[in-house]
Amino acid sequence: MTEPPGVIAAQRPPFKVRLRDWLELCRAPNAFTAVADPLAGALVCGAGWRDTGRIIIVMLASAFFYAGGIVLNDWHDYKRDLRERPHRPLPSGRIARFRALLAGSGLLILGQVLASALETATGGVGLLLVAAILLYDVLLKEIPIAPAIMGLCRALNLVLGMTVATGEGSSAPAAYLAVVMGLYVLGITVFARHEAGLARKDQLLLGAAFTAAAMAMLASVVPLFRERGPSPLGLIWLGLLAAALGYRMARAILRPAPARIQAGVKLGVLGIILLDATLVGFFRGLGLSLLVAVLLVPAVWLGKWLYST
Repeated sequence: MTEPPGVIAAQRPPFKVRLRDWLELCRAPNAFTAVADPLAGALVCGAGWRDTGRIIIVMLASAFFYAGGIVLNDWHDYKRDLRERPHRPLPSGRIARFRALLAGSGLLILGQVLASALETATGGVGLLLVAAILLYDVLLKEIPIAPAIMGLCRALNLVLGMTVATGEGSSAPAAYLAVVMGLYVLGITVFARHEAGLARKDQLLLGAAFTAAAMAMLASVVPLFRERGPSPLGLIWLGLLAAALGYRMARAILRPAPARIQAGVKLGVLGIILLDATLVGFFRGLGLSLLVAVLLVPAVWLGKWLYST
C-alpha cells in the first residue's frame, strides 16, 4: 500500500532546516498582529514616550508568546496536518517534531521572562496567557468552547500592554475593549474551524455573526462612553475593516470553498491590526493610531512569501 506523500516526507530526517521553514512554522506575518495588541493596549491606557522601552519589551514578549503558541499548535496537530496540510513544516519533514516542541516551549518561557521583568501585573497576565495558550493547544482545542479560549488569549494579549502604561491614562474602558477583542477573535476562530476542508454554512455564519457583533460593540464606544471623550475618527479604521472583511466572509458563506474560507481567515487575522488601530484612534487620536496601523505593511509584505494560516 502506498503511503500518502505527507507521511513519506515526515519520515525523512530533516537534514537541512532553513530560516524560512521556521518563519513559516511561526506564522511570521501574523506575529505583527500579536505585537499590535500590547502596543494598542499601552497607548489607550495613556502610555507616552517615556514608556517606549517598556512597550518594546512587552511587544517582544507578545511575539514570543504568539510564536510559541503557534509552534505548539502545529506540534499537537501533527497527525491531522499529515492528512489536511502536508505542506506545513512539520508534516513535510522540513522541521523535526521534537525540535518544534523544544522551540515552542522555549519561546513561551522567554516571553514569560520578559513579561515578568516588568511589572508584577505584567508577569501575572503573562502567566494567565501562557495557561490559556496551553489549554487551547494541548487540551481543549476539540471542544465547542475552544474558540472562546482563543479569544481569551487575544484579550489577555491586549491587557498585557495595558499593564505597562505609567501615565494617568485616557479613561478608556479597558475591560470593554478587551471583551471586544476576545469576541472578534472568537468569531474568526469559529469561521476558521474547518478552513482546510468543507465547512458548513451555519458555522461560517456563526463566526461572521460573532465578528460583526464585536465590530458593532466597538462602534458603540463613541455614544456609550462619550463622557470619556472617544474620537469618532477611529471609525475610519473600523469602516475599512468592516467593508473588506464583510466582503471576504460573504463570498465564503455563499460558496464555502477552502480557498475562499482561507482568504477570509487571513484577512480576519490581519484585521486585528486595524481593530487595534481603531482602539487607539478612539482614545488617543488618529495620529497615534498610525503607529499601530503601519504594522500592516510588514505583515502583508511577509504574507506574500510565507504561508500564514
